[in-house]
Amino acid sequence: MTTVGCEITENVKLIVVERFYVLCYNFLVSLLYQFERITDMSFGKNLQHLRRLNRNMTQETIAEKLDVSRQTISKWENDECKPEIEKAIELCNLFNCSLDNLFRDDLSAYDEAYSNLRIETVPAFRYVIYTTISVNPECDAIDRIRKIAKEHGDENPKIIGWDFPYLSQEQINVYNMHGYTAAWILPENIKPDGLEIKEQKTQKYAAVSIKSPFENPFVIIPNGYKTIDEYMRLYKKEEIRSNFINIVIESLNILDEIAFAGRSNVGKSSLINALTGKKTLAKTSGTPGRTQQLNYFNLADKLYMVDMPGYGFAQAPESLVKKWQKMIFAYLQGRVNLKRVFLLIDSRHGIKKVDTEIMEMLDKAAVNYQIVLTKTDKISAIALTKVKNETQKTLKEHPAAHIDIIPTSSEKNKGIDELRAEIAILAQI
Repeated sequence: MTTVGCEITENVKLIVVERFYVLCYNFLVSLLYQFERITDMSFGKNLQHLRRLNRNMTQETIAEKLDVSRQTISKWENDECKPEIEKAIELCNLFNCSLDNLFRDDLSAYDEAYSNLRIETVPAFRYVIYTTISVNPECDAIDRIRKIAKEHGDENPKIIGWDFPYLSQEQINVYNMHGYTAAWILPENIKPDGLEIKEQKTQKYAAVSIKSPFENPFVIIPNGYKTIDEYMRLYKKEEIRSNFINIVIESLNILDEIAFAGRSNVGKSSLINALTGKKTLAKTSGTPGRTQQLNYFNLADKLYMVDMPGYGFAQAPESLVKKWQKMIFAYLQGRVNLKRVFLLIDSRHGIKKVDTEIMEMLDKAAVNYQIVLTKTDKISAIALTKVKNETQKTLKEHPAAHIDIIPTSSEKNKGIDELRAEIAILAQI
């Protein structure tokens, strides 16, 4: 069994409307010229079923929508006559079904597919989220959030999740990448340190349960959403309906992004943790080059901070390196909401050949990037000045590079405020 639902307060989730409208117009054009042959099943019985499914829509309501008389609807339901092709198509649009569904299927077989529409109250709860983009995002996100939960003493965590929609079509179509957010519902007795805790207020939802969602899903699932939509329209105040639409439109606004890239062991995780003040926000894999995903962190709903997997791992096979390069370039290409990539360079070693390759990739993708020197507490002032000068000289050869260099030390908290200030400026752009 699955449940589809829609919050009837202000915070209505985007996915409800997305799936509803995507599935509304099903298989109509290909069937237009087959109408004369469609006589097998009871059209009238199916029409009655669809009316019941849609909050007992009256014959008068259908008649008004199709600009016909109520008597005409009655004759259709009694199989005394059939609608003209234009009116049949209008019925399909009204009930989100195809001509085959309407005239050939036995829709009454789905009478038990739904439970009665009900109003459910979801109590307030606290949660921690983790978002990732990868070829297997759901497992990656859930595995990570489950690990986080167990590290904080919750051996049987309650986990929910949803799609992360902010991907380019190239990522989806060419590289088969998807995004997913997993959330750990915090038990009352657990107050984890170092993690951003979000809170969901008590909310009411309108919901229907679908017992067999994959039995003719092009009818069942869209009509589940439409049942909820009709409930909101007919039985709730108009301002609720307005809020519903407004929230959906607002949720389409994509947040800007900044990203952090660097060689394995360059100190990227330590820097992210120092920036956010969360000691365990970003973690590294025990094996360099093993992490092959993009990790998203929400910065107060102003920016997404993207933790890119480390590169330059010596132990990784060539096939893994090429896979990493394809994934990263797919992320960078044509990403207008990516405001800057902060490229981390170990101050003790300076720019290496693999760093140059990444810089060339960023130049090719026309992505603005800025060098951040890490671990500056490990070298002398003279050595730091030398590496800054050498880096500055190299940057002149790269058109997408930002001219300013930010020296940092996560351990000594040096340069962290300067980097925060740079990010704050980007958040206001």
